[in-house]
Amino acid sequence: MKFTQLEITNWAVYRDTATVPLDSTPEKPIILINADNDKGKTSLFYSIRYALFGERGLKNHPKENYRHLEEWPNLYSAKEGDGELCIELTIDYDNKSIRIQRKRKFFQTPTGEKIALSKEDEVTIFENGDPIKVGKDAREIDRWIQINLMPFDASQFFLFDGEVIQKYTEETVPAVESAIQQVLGLSEIKHAQINLSKLLESVQKQKVKKAALTTKDKKLKNDLEGIELELKHRKEELKNAKSERDSAELVIKENNKKINEFKDLRKAKDKQQELQDKVKNNKRTLDEYQEELKEKRDYAGLLLSNQLLKIISTTEETPSSIEQWESQTAAYLIDKDIKLCVCETKIDTAIAGKLKQKILQLKQNPFSNLKRLGENISASYRPDALDVQLNAVVNKIGDTEDQIQLDQEQMDAISKEISNNPDIGEELKQKEKTNVTLAAAIIVLDSEISEFEKKMERLKGQEHNMTTQIVKSSADDDLQKIMELEKYIEKTIKVFVKSFTDYFKIEKPKLEKTITEIFLNLTNAPKKYKAIHLTDNFDIEIERQDGLKFPAHRYSPSAGAGQIAVTAVIAGFNKFSTRKAPVVIDTPAGRLDPIHTENLLEFYPTMSEQVIILPQSGEISPDDEEIISDFIATRYTIQPKSNDPNQSRIVRDES
Repeated sequence: MKFTQLEITNWAVYRDTATVPLDSTPEKPIILINADNDKGKTSLFYSIRYALFGERGLKNHPKENYRHLEEWPNLYSAKEGDGELCIELTIDYDNKSIRIQRKRKFFQTPTGEKIALSKEDEVTIFENGDPIKVGKDAREIDRWIQINLMPFDASQFFLFDGEVIQKYTEETVPAVESAIQQVLGLSEIKHAQINLSKLLESVQKQKVKKAALTTKDKKLKNDLEGIELELKHRKEELKNAKSERDSAELVIKENNKKINEFKDLRKAKDKQQELQDKVKNNKRTLDEYQEELKEKRDYAGLLLSNQLLKIISTTEETPSSIEQWESQTAAYLIDKDIKLCVCETKIDTAIAGKLKQKILQLKQNPFSNLKRLGENISASYRPDALDVQLNAVVNKIGDTEDQIQLDQEQMDAISKEISNNPDIGEELKQKEKTNVTLAAAIIVLDSEISEFEKKMERLKGQEHNMTTQIVKSSADDDLQKIMELEKYIEKTIKVFVKSFTDYFKIEKPKLEKTITEIFLNLTNAPKKYKAIHLTDNFDIEIERQDGLKFPAHRYSPSAGAGQIAVTAVIAGFNKFSTRKAPVVIDTPAGRLDPIHTENLLEFYPTMSEQVIILPQSGEISPDDEEIISDFIATRYTIQPKSNDPNQSRIVRDES
């Protein structure tokens, strides 16, 4: 599969139709499209995603407002009157020329207001120049595109933003997990499992409702209904808290964009962003240590056995421990008919007689039993070692909390410095003060969200216990049938989970090998690392040469280093996938250091048979570009129009 042409009309800064032939060959796979900031580079990238997936293709844009189509029609066209935005993407696929034409009408809208759009896209598929019918509406056509050209979830392994991809180290979002499953051929098993889980949830709701109707215990019934209401209330609280947190994060991002426009503040804001990334990763690390501490605390009671042994070791035994030991040893030698002692003494009749005299008729002694128990615990669980492990986790938690506080104080100091800067206007000072207030609010909201989630889990547990109590005492046939159905669904889900897990274990090592090879080529310290692994939860783990494994978000304090790890994973998925497609990369080098940038550029020509790179001004130096010059088929530059600096045009470099 290969993109051959992109045509854009009334899309963002492209008011007039811009036609971009995407010429490349397997020998020269790279198409380089350079642009200054805010001149239409990212708009071009998202026009491809929109052509393939409609408005859904905009959902991974880093800015919330640009995830909605009303932000994309050309503002000046909409101001002047009704019109139509149109993206056409032509693809060579299976020896056929497939053209996707996606349109959406917009209506005259005054500047500053949200642009009004028609209800849905008009999508037409052309094959070798002629329209073909692949579905009765846009939804069916989109399904055809995903089945035949590129699945939406897997598209992030082919069309990605070099800066946005770092989020994969922070958490495995559902779309990433789904895409990995598609690459490994697990998606159908997972879909069946998800559908069964939804059915199970529905059946469990029926069970609770039926149980409340069936029970004659008024108190139990009232308690159950009370839990249902509280669960509903907590769910709404959780939703509102998450929405409030997301809104605060968006305001901070927009404020930072404005502050970064002031050149003298950019370095300070970059440092602040680096610290913020560290804090975010350390908070995740802190959560992991807290979970580890919970596991260790499950065995904390065993630490008491040390104190127990100290107490009972001073307790008198009748007979004494040495006599008991001699008795047990003598009995063992006689019972096993041992002929030669470890001291080389031959056990003849005379010796055997002496051994028999040592055997005591022991009675149960509570002190002896307690001592034996303590000794067995100590031998099996090694409380001293557990104590060391527990203290180690506690120390790691303390160190991480201290580091978070230190980084937070540095961030606050930078904000204070900016707020007191006499060379900037009051508007920027106020934005920085707003950021500080919102950052503090986010910390509170994160804590509230965690508490809401814990409360919901406890409530669900109480609801389950009450429902079980009602079911056990009820003879209602319908309730019993619901219970049988619930058990059947749970068993079926377990079968799918086992199938998924077993298949994942088979395919995962192959994928990890591919990812590791790419990562070792990209990293600036290949001798330091051994491999990249995927956990069962699809998190990325990096293994050092000493065998220590740690999550990708602890790979390095450098944001660029994290980007390299994730780029390796995405490139690995791309290579591993049986579905081949062009790779389109917006902001390829991001915040990478020179060595990482060089390694990445050397790798890009091998990533696919067509690689479209959209760097921003200064991101790739002339020396860097020389690395890929032999592989560049076509160069373009996005420039403002001479007669209208608010519009852009795409100019081919013919040199």
